Amino acid sequence: MSSNPFAIVVQSHLKSTETKKNNAERLHWKLELTKKLYTKGFTSQEILDLYHFIDWLIALPKALENDYHQEIIKYKEEFKMRYVTTAERIGVEKGIEQGIEQGIEQGMREMLIAILQVNFGTIPDRITKTINSIDKRPTLRELVEKAMRCTDVKTFENNLALAGCAI
Repeated sequence: MSSNPFAIVVQSHLKSTETKKNNAERLHWKLELTKKLYTKGFTSQEILDLYHFIDWLIALPKALENDYHQEIIKYKEEFKMRYVTTAERIGVEKGIEQGIEQGIEQGMREMLIAILQVNFGTIPDRITKTINSIDKRPTLRELVEKAMRCTDVKTFENNLALAGCAI
């Protein structure tokens, strides 16, 4: 099928005439013609205009009209998924990876604070703020291990300083 909108108009008219007495065929061709709108490089407005024309020209009984709309909704979702560019896919994957990494780091910060609270009760706000500013997983892991072996808050505070964390 051509990417010329007039070709869609002509084909829609021909299929409307050919399928006048066969509703199953009308549904099939109405779906096919509508789906082709998405693959021919038309603008959103052209798709909408041609969709309205096809919808008007190839009328269906109410029950089949519902089937048609459900199928088009499903197709549009599949079409969007198929046409995600490599760059978009990489961007999404990178964003997911960053989100996971941030989630792990946040979990480690929370674990570190919980260990300190269990061991020492209330901990100074400056230590909590310092822990919440750490964004390197190896540093957090090291501090978690040291927090489990610490005997007092002051020793842990020294461990923070040794890890290069400004208090």
